[in-house]
Amino acid sequence: MFTDRVRYVYLSGPMLGLKNSDAKSWRDKAKDDFDPGIITLDPMRGKEDIPNDEVLSESYNQGLITNQRAIYSRDKYDVVVLADALLVNLLQGKDRVSIGTMFEMAWADGAPKHIPIVTVMQNKGNIHDHPFVREVSAWIVDNMKDAIYILNTILLP
Repeated sequence: MFTDRVRYVYLSGPMLGLKNSDAKSWRDKAKDDFDPGIITLDPMRGKEDIPNDEVLSESYNQGLITNQRAIYSRDKYDVVVLADALLVNLLQGKDRVSIGTMFEMAWADGAPKHIPIVTVMQNKGNIHDHPFVREVSAWIVDNMKDAIYILNTILLP
């Protein structure tokens, strides 16, 4: 039975090797495209001090929110405790597999409430295309519009 509570969607996807602005832009657009009643959990929050043209790397600064332990802990909490669903955008990050994104998908699948995953990736040639990714994804689509439609439909009465 649905309640009047708000629903949360975690915005997962590669960041390593992307410009900060590219890692943020699809997330900012997705936030605007969800129906009212759905709030996005953005792993880029708290990183406003990173310049938009900076390429994101594996080195972490020692900020309260941006050190590696803080990022891991907050992202895991967001996925396992807060999220009602994951939107996984694999259209970016084509040079290497995103280990962080793969962890987030595993956390969601293994969470007690078995969080549904909607994955966006090309039909062919995506570096993340793997049997585990396909199996753990409740839906795989090739565009964000369809992914957001699915999430709006399954999360809201």
